Amino acid sequence: MKKILLLATSLMLGSVYSLAATGGPDAYGYTWIDSNEGGGPTFGWIDITGTGTLVTGLTDDNSVAAISMGMDFHYYWGDYGNIKIGSNGWLSFDNPANIAHCFPTIPTPGGASDNFLAPFMTDLNFSGGGNIGEVYYYHDVGNEQFIVSYENVPWWVNAVPDYIGDNSFQVILDATDSSITFQYQNADALNFNDIAGCASDLVIGIEGPTGTMGLMTNQDVMPSNNYAIKFVYPNPVLISVPDVTPFWTLNPERGGDFHFDGQSVQIPINIKTVGNVDVTTDIAVDVVVQDQFLTTVGTFNTTIIGGITMGNDSTVQYTWVPSGLGQYSVRTVVTNIDDINITNDTLITEIEILDPSPVPGRYSYINETDVMQSTIAWNSGNDDGVGSRFVPNSYPVVIDSIGGFVGGVGDVVLELYADDGVNNLPGTLLHTETFLSGSVNMNAWITSTLTVPDTIFSGGFYVVWIQPNTATTNLGTILTPPFSRRNVELVSGWEVYRDNETQEFMLEAWGNGLCSSLTSTSTFTSVSCPGGTDGSIDLTPVGGLPGLAGYSFSWTNGAGTAEDPTGLAAGTYEVTVTDSVGCEHVSTIILTEPVTITGSSTTSDEIGGSDGSIDLTVIGGTPPYTYSWDNGAGTDEDPTGLAAGIYTVTITDDNGCTNTYSDTVNSQLGLTNEKLDQNWTIFPNPSEADFVIRLDNGFDTNAQIEIMDVQGRIVYKSTAKATQSVRIKEAGVYMVVLSSPEGKSVKRLVIQ
Repeated sequence: MKKILLLATSLMLGSVYSLAATGGPDAYGYTWIDSNEGGGPTFGWIDITGTGTLVTGLTDDNSVAAISMGMDFHYYWGDYGNIKIGSNGWLSFDNPANIAHCFPTIPTPGGASDNFLAPFMTDLNFSGGGNIGEVYYYHDVGNEQFIVSYENVPWWVNAVPDYIGDNSFQVILDATDSSITFQYQNADALNFNDIAGCASDLVIGIEGPTGTMGLMTNQDVMPSNNYAIKFVYPNPVLISVPDVTPFWTLNPERGGDFHFDGQSVQIPINIKTVGNVDVTTDIAVDVVVQDQFLTTVGTFNTTIIGGITMGNDSTVQYTWVPSGLGQYSVRTVVTNIDDINITNDTLITEIEILDPSPVPGRYSYINETDVMQSTIAWNSGNDDGVGSRFVPNSYPVVIDSIGGFVGGVGDVVLELYADDGVNNLPGTLLHTETFLSGSVNMNAWITSTLTVPDTIFSGGFYVVWIQPNTATTNLGTILTPPFSRRNVELVSGWEVYRDNETQEFMLEAWGNGLCSSLTSTSTFTSVSCPGGTDGSIDLTPVGGLPGLAGYSFSWTNGAGTAEDPTGLAAGTYEVTVTDSVGCEHVSTIILTEPVTITGSSTTSDEIGGSDGSIDLTVIGGTPPYTYSWDNGAGTDEDPTGLAAGIYTVTITDDNGCTNTYSDTVNSQLGLTNEKLDQNWTIFPNPSEADFVIRLDNGFDTNAQIEIMDVQGRIVYKSTAKATQSVRIKEAGVYMVVLSSPEGKSVKRLVIQ
């Protein structure tokens, strides 16, 4: 009865929706219009089943690897060449593993993903015998369009077969105007999968990179057949978005790490601008390490980054030595006075500290004393499950038992997998044990002891909880951060867990680190200036059995086999230290370099004689800066009292790194009107040596041409002609001055 009532409501809302044929703008300026509105898009299905590429690998609640579109598409303030396709009717310009039921409304910051398109985001299913659902994609080169078509795709349903209905819809990305069009050839309203207890079974719309802006045209309301919606790129854009974020901590996956007590932990922090403008003011990076009680146990001095240009990043690095076992978290906060999006200014990443002595240690992302806060279970009856990935910090490790926390009555299967599947997902099954419901206790840990312990020599492993039937075999979960972000789910296939940002599984493994005494510590000197090769690493191996031959070292990234490599460029260096009995310890050191010093400026013309000025802004490097201007402009950041000319400044930061920047102060002395500027041209500009100066008909025959270099020296002088070819061989920035009885006009010339 409930489903019938919900369907009736949906159909009623659908009739209301047909009247709302336009919407927006969102905060950025996007608007939408549909095919029911005058001036809206005309529905015109584009059949690409014969010309496009079939997407393989879609099942239920999963996605495929990012696909190259063969073109760049401008979306909000980013340009994207790849797109990811999800089985649940979504596309993303980021790299989410899964967006699954219940679906987020738009906009919603954080969660499974931001920066996505939702043409028909609902619980679709490509698996099951006889399922004819398919997805195709096609790059229409001539029209500069990328098209994705979902063909005959049903919903998932908890029945046999596990799908129902038939939906066909497509997305058209048009690079010529950055528009997005959704088209619906067939939307099966009669079989709409309206699941009780979920407010959002169907969402249609677009969401921006921050999750704070977007447009939602439908929520639990089916579109009509032969219908189209067009999202129009803003003209003009309503806001500039200076946005800086801690992009990752510890590792690019932002995943939880294991380390040994008393041994140095390297903590790299990657800071990135993700807005649509440069961040020109100082970025403050504050990092603390906290224990499970949120007590700060490690603090570091604030790092100041002198701005980062749009789309670029900078990595800073810290060292922390733990003094106690258990769970810790690295909390990174960036602060910038211009940052318009504060929702992504904080990143928390988990660290688990183990006992380095050669006794069985506990691999888990929760504490033994943590109290269950929630549970998870599937209701499909298809042997679905979840798992957690653990990556040891020394090898080999002998795993002798695995466990999980029972939160509901039912049969349970505990399994151990190697992480040798695609994209480090579960691959080789190493161990499995079934627990019948009558043999387990509610709200308690169960343990599976391996008859023959498994030895892990590299990579990681998974502890997996399988629900073999529809009984409520709940696994306990924790909802309080930090979260490892290393969890996976099994629904028709292995995928990254949909709620990795908000939930942790109560799973564990016990392993004997045979080589846990072998480790290494390091100090390093990062590269002092962009592009430099003066980085070095001072490595100290500790423990293990070095024997008479000592330790051996194998570095990645071309760093060789020396214990202490030098002459290194910025980059990530992984070293494997091996002792005399074959024990290995792997550690990673990231050498950073400052952001390139970049200048920008605004100038004021010379009007009354030597009264021009330059207002300089510097980004990058390591503040504070010093300035050395040529042409007599002095050492101030913003020189004043300038005559017309080209001025070049050498900017030096606190590390001694330098870069140069030039700008031109124009003159209005003797100018009678602006028409003179428009009556002559220089082309090509920039030029390799040869260029042409062309004056319009009717120029004064007494006009003169002078070309000056950055020092103010005249390198060319001539009576003006209608067309004259000039050659200047020396690369640089020059000022070309046209003087006539009407006044003066100055243009900037670049010789490459």
